[in-house]
Amino acid sequence: MSDYRKDEDPALEAARQRSQQIAQFIKENRAAPNKGIGGHVRDLGLTALSGAVSVPELAVGLADIPTGGRVGKFLENEDGAFGFRPGEAKAAIAGAKTKRSQEQLQEFTDTEGLGSKVGYALKNPSLITNTVVESLPSMFAGGVIGRGLGAAAKGLSPVAAGALGEGAVGAGLAAEQIRQQTDDGLLTGKQAGLAAATGATTAGFGYAGGRLARKLGIGDIDTIVAGGGRTATPGSEIIGSI
Repeated sequence: MSDYRKDEDPALEAARQRSQQIAQFIKENRAAPNKGIGGHVRDLGLTALSGAVSVPELAVGLADIPTGGRVGKFLENEDGAFGFRPGEAKAAIAGAKTKRSQEQLQEFTDTEGLGSKVGYALKNPSLITNTVVESLPSMFAGGVIGRGLGAAAKGLSPVAAGALGEGAVGAGLAAEQIRQQTDDGLLTGKQAGLAAATGATTAGFGYAGGRLARKLGIGDIDTIVAGGGRTATPGSEIIGSI
């Protein structure tokens, strides 16, 4: 009598392997769990909080540039129980977000190539939404700074004032974030200059963007806030400089 057993049938073994391969494929390619409405609200709230932390951070950074980082180091109070440590605060906020949000950010960071990053962001629009929400407090701060500059220099157009405010934000954030990474918690002259150059570059791009938005009839938030709610009209920069 034959010792043949069904589980030794080559056809059955091949079917079993295909079934395992299909199960593995489904496991590796299953859709990521949805955050749900509650998760999205939670992430947006934490993102807004992280953006709010950037406002005092940039203010401290602006004070760091002429003082070599001494203002930031003093407020940090490294060995004390309390201190102004925006980097730690943002890290804690990021850690409190949903697991899916943290995974998305890590996957975006790991994605190589500009085109691939853009594609990933488009497939995960919550990344774009959170980026916009996080930038809003700093954008408004830049507009307020620009409005102050516009009030001090009456001939300064809203577009120019908004760009200068945007540049101040860029310089302040760069200075404080650089300082947080230095071994002694201070800034060298070169590092302070680099932060200032970052601000100047940001202001240049902001000015170009503000002019383009004006020509297209689009409201630019920095320009609007800097102008006290009024947008620049064609030729206002020229008139303002006369």
